[in-house]
Amino acid sequence: MWEVEVLARRLRVRWSPPISDAQRLGIEPDRGWDTVTRTDGYPRLLYWSAADPPQRFIRNDVPPGDRALVIHALLHGWRVVQMAGFARCRICDTALGSSDKAVHGMVYPEKAEHYLLEHDVWTPGCDELLRRLQTRSRT
Repeated sequence: MWEVEVLARRLRVRWSPPISDAQRLGIEPDRGWDTVTRTDGYPRLLYWSAADPPQRFIRNDVPPGDRALVIHALLHGWRVVQMAGFARCRICDTALGSSDKAVHGMVYPEKAEHYLLEHDVWTPGCDELLRRLQTRSRT
């Protein structure tokens, strides 16, 4: 980093460090020792708990176009948190991702689209993301 600043001074060019995906999304980084990005306060999409397993949200009535639009958005989100190890699918035990991503102000686990593609899962969060995508496409 120091070399870049020296070179910028020599060339008399204004230089600023590159911004992270988290900064681009407006998510503040944690100031702790591990510098994990905070995702608190952002709507969470396709996260599971013992009370709300993915099996509760299997729906076959979602139009294919709506499902494809949400899947496309999930595939193109920004990585905001990277973790060690991989998550596993709660239905078929397939290895999924190791990071959290964000799209249209919503945070979701990497490879969450697996649930929509392979298991026909559709949560209220998917409805919200679809609404945001459709609102954005109309403006």
